[in-house]
Amino acid sequence: MRALKNRPLWISTALLVASGLFAPAAVFGQQTSGGPVLALSLDEGVGTTAYDASGYANDGELIGSVTWVPGLVGAGLSFNGNSDRVLVQDSLSLDLQSQI
Repeated sequence: MRALKNRPLWISTALLVASGLFAPAAVFGQQTSGGPVLALSLDEGVGTTAYDASGYANDGELIGSVTWVPGLVGAGLSFNGNSDRVLVQDSLSLDLQSQI
């Protein structure tokens, strides 16, 4: 698989099953050290940023009419199913180092 260089990483609603019932974490990519390079808990509850807990600062920007909703534990995101998304800008830490 070829790495996506100089392109934004789109995390779609198909990848992020987020609803008012729960807020699952989205974890993508691995460095050779074995740790995640993107970890979005999607439970901030306010604002337009989904903060990355991986330590690589790959924060996501909420795009469209994404709204925060109460979840079973904390908050979650509600997507419209069409154009809503969380956009994470391209970063060297997100480039694949080997095949998945």
